[in-house]
Amino acid sequence: MKPNPPLLSQHLNYLKLPCVQKYHLELAQQAAQQNWDHLEYLRRLIEGEYNERRQRVIERRVKAARFPVLKTLEQF
Repeated sequence: MKPNPPLLSQHLNYLKLPCVQKYHLELAQQAAQQNWDHLEYLRRLIEGEYNERRQRVIERRVKAARFPVLKTLEQF
C-alpha cells in the first residue's frame, strides 16, 4: 500500500472525512483486484463514511437519552 499523500490527508482532515482517510487506500486496492469502476469505488467509500457517521449519531443519542438499561426488541 502507498502512503497517504500529505495534501490528500490535509484535505480529508479539513473536510472531516475520517473514514475515507482511513480506508481509501485499502478500498482502492480491493477495487483494483475486483475491477470496480470509479463510481463503484466512490460509492463504497462514501457508504462507509455514511455508515460510520450514522452509527456515531445513534451512539450519541442513546448516551444522551441516559437509558438505565439497553434492551433489544427480543429482550422485551
